[in-house]
Amino acid sequence: MTIALLVPGTSKGGRFFCTATKIECQCGMRRTRKIVNGEETLVNEFPMMAALVDGSKSGEGIFCGATIITNYHAVTAAHCYMGRSIANLALLVGEHDITTGSDTPYTALLLLASIKIHEGYVSSASSSSNDIAIVRTRSEILFNAGVGPACLPIKFVGASFVGAQLEAVGWGSLDYGAPKSNVPMKVSLGVLDGSQCATLYPTFSAAQQLCTLTPSKDTCQSDSGGPLFYTDAYSKRAYLLGTIGYGIACASDRPSVSTNVLYYTQWIMNNTPEWNYCYQ
Repeated sequence: MTIALLVPGTSKGGRFFCTATKIECQCGMRRTRKIVNGEETLVNEFPMMAALVDGSKSGEGIFCGATIITNYHAVTAAHCYMGRSIANLALLVGEHDITTGSDTPYTALLLLASIKIHEGYVSSASSSSNDIAIVRTRSEILFNAGVGPACLPIKFVGASFVGAQLEAVGWGSLDYGAPKSNVPMKVSLGVLDGSQCATLYPTFSAAQQLCTLTPSKDTCQSDSGGPLFYTDAYSKRAYLLGTIGYGIACASDRPSVSTNVLYYTQWIMNNTPEWNYCYQ
């Protein structure tokens, strides 16, 4: 690291003093004890997990997932906002069982102040591109044992995750057309090289999107916008690698497509310039 003093004129000498403060990385912390069969998550196992809630009379409660990245921001899918009014939307954090509201003391529901949708977002009946958005809450997301940020994958930019296992988390439907889950569920999905997705989805981009498939396991309705986490073997931190996008039915033998957060890391940072992110 180099520290220099720049002045408009010249100087024959003198001294200056400065300090460099190290940013303490508190992102990506999660509980790691396993659940039998690896289905239901522990209470607040993923403190960065959040949900978008529609509080209008015609709203269905939780309709999409999201991932906390700062004290005011969460990343989700752009298509989650389509056809909705921000006046009715809120971010649910620190929650587990949505039928009780009392199994964790960290639950909070925060109204949204704004939604930043990617400028290049395009959607069709069967696919979408640049399907990413950042929501900002009106009030601060208080970090505690049950609520905290995911790590952005800054240190992995340019890396390939083909063959890796990512964890998808959400309150989505347990099967196609079935009711939503009362508790967040997690599933491990394998990352493919993209050729299978390119065959099924003509607009698939290997750079901008992730292609995932694990037989008999998948994300489903209302999981959209939720996270695909990569847990680093060394640091044990959870990194946001993807946001859940689209597929054909649920748990079919065909792969699903998610937005590749690696590709959009700089876009996220550009649209949250007041925040310093960890590079660990």
